[in-house]
This record gives sequence, structure tokens and C-alpha cells, in this order.
Amino acid sequence: MLRLFTTLSIAILLSIGHVQAEEIVENNLPLFVTITAKWCTSCQSLKPIVEELEYEYQGKVRFLTLDNSSKQTIDESLEKAEKEDIKWFYEKNKATLPIVGVFCGAKDTAIKEFQAQTEKGIYQAYLDNLLINGTQICSLK
Repeated sequence: MLRLFTTLSIAILLSIGHVQAEEIVENNLPLFVTITAKWCTSCQSLKPIVEELEYEYQGKVRFLTLDNSSKQTIDESLEKAEKEDIKWFYEKNKATLPIVGVFCGAKDTAIKEFQAQTEKGIYQAYLDNLLINGTQICSLK
């Protein structure tokens, strides 16, 4: 029933032209956020893992990296965090590197945080559990 309601709501929004289909699909995907810096050794170990996850979960999970390497990248990261409504997460964790937060639906709370984890299997297990038969739990929230 919820799925029918969601489908009808999307159809109505699309028909009146207020929302693009890509925006609706993208906003229903889990958001995987990494806060990192170039000078952080653990962050550099995490970088190829996140790149592999991005490839493996393409179209199923959105990925965002917030970089604390310089004044310029901090300003850019703050802007990205504000756009995604996760400024609070960035501000809270910008000194805790590396850190990963996974968000679903409303961005006022991370549904999962990982601090200094550089093992790919931990992220894969969590994301696989989050995704049910190709349908995101986020779309049900």
C-alpha cells in the first residue's frame, strides 16, 4: 500500500512539473558520506575502498566526500554539507578523521556512523543489509 501511495505521489508531482524524476530517485537513495583529509594516513587507506564501493553500488547509493585538507576544501565541504542538509554532521565530525556516515531519508540523524574503519567488508555488509532486493529502505521512510 505504501509503495502504491509513493508511486501515485511521484506521478502527481511529475505531472504538475515541480520535481524532476531523477531528483526523486536520487533523494530516496542512501547517502554515504566520508569526511577525510589528504594529510590523514587512515583517510588515504579508506579512499580506494570508497572508490570501489562507489563503483559497486552505483545507482543504489549516493556517495559524498567532504575534504578537510585546506581552507578552500573546507569551505567547499561546508557548502556541500549545507546542500545535503548534513552541516550538523560535518561540524560535529570534521576533526574526527576518517569518519563515514550513512543517511537515509531525513538527514537529521545518521543511521550509521563508522569511525576510522578501513575494512571494505564492514561497509559492504552494512550496505547490503540496507538494500533489500534492489529496493532501498530509504524509499520506505
